[in-house]
Amino acid sequence: MSLYVSLDVDFWNERPLEELEYVLRRIKKLGKPLKIVNNHKKLIRHISQFNCNKVINFDEHSDIEGLPKRKLGCGNWVNYVRRDLQLSGQYAWYYPDETGGMLCDNRYEDLGELNVEQGTMWADIYEARIRDFPFGVLKSATAIGVAMSYPYLKYAEDPDFVIMQSPKYFKYIKRIQLLFRNVFGYAIPNGIHGE
Repeated sequence: MSLYVSLDVDFWNERPLEELEYVLRRIKKLGKPLKIVNNHKKLIRHISQFNCNKVINFDEHSDIEGLPKRKLGCGNWVNYVRRDLQLSGQYAWYYPDETGGMLCDNRYEDLGELNVEQGTMWADIYEARIRDFPFGVLKSATAIGVAMSYPYLKYAEDPDFVIMQSPKYFKYIKRIQLLFRNVFGYAIPNGIHGE
């Protein structure tokens, strides 16, 4: 199986950003093909380009729904990976221990139930709560994608203020963007006001 590792920055909402920086530095050192986007759905072509039929998604959200598929979005992009890759492949959702993870399809208790009850095209699906980041996965990857997912980052859903108007939110975003710039030496996509 050819492995694609997908990282959503919201995985680090309740984890230290120093860990994110360490992960990014490891990725850079490995020299694997890397794509950084605002939204996961923009990684689908990258997965197909490398014919990856195993996808590990480090994310606070499951990013998969049962059938029938709804319009492509950040909460169901996994359903839109090339069909032949799904039929022979495996999707793994690793969510942070600190938050417990959130299913994008609220009809189900867990991914196993979703796969059996509603069906997906994936040959195998599983989920795991992650306490310590498994760095060996990065070394095994054929290619890696990073989704910034600005609307889901820390402070974005805080009821005390409106998203996109909070100095706390903007400060956090700027900190993450600076972290990426320091690691990779170039500006990352800025999707604060849309995709």
